[in-house]
Amino acid sequence: MNYTIDKWFPKSIYHVDGLHKDQLNKYVKEINKIKNTKKTFHIDVKSSHFLEEVHNKPMFKKLFDDLLNHCKNYASNIGYSKKYCDSLHIKNSWFNISNKGDSLLKHVHPVSLFSGAFYLKSNKDDFITFYKEDDMALPPQNFNELSYEYCNYHCTEGKLLIFKSNLNHSTNRQKGKEKIVISFNADIK
Repeated sequence: MNYTIDKWFPKSIYHVDGLHKDQLNKYVKEINKIKNTKKTFHIDVKSSHFLEEVHNKPMFKKLFDDLLNHCKNYASNIGYSKKYCDSLHIKNSWFNISNKGDSLLKHVHPVSLFSGAFYLKSNKDDFITFYKEDDMALPPQNFNELSYEYCNYHCTEGKLLIFKSNLNHSTNRQKGKEKIVISFNADIK
């Protein structure tokens, strides 16, 4: 039997481990300082979304310079031109603090090209789930790289994840203590 299986519409997730590992405690202290002096709100987790642009804080300049460079590298690797990559910028950023029992429901980040999560503090059981688009097809009995419906990444300290903003994702119900993540969206100027 002679056949070929082509892979045409893959979803990709860019990840880096151990990023700014020596700075994580400083970042956590700064996030806690912001949390204690500025308004946050509780959606499913305590968040500064729409209230505080973390990337505008001097303490986080080097971190966001590196996050943006990783966005540009990702964009280049998936086929965007140098001109397009050079026009990328961090559009907005925020922090989320979650505690035992908290989770984030499946969602996307509209009106941006890339989204990212950088984990400052986490527990061994914390993970983020990414989903393929719902296609209403009967799922197979044995999933493989051609048919997976979701994938999980552990939220380890110093891990950076970058993905297309229209990729559905959620977080598990947290079993452990506090988790702190800086999230952001990147788009062209």
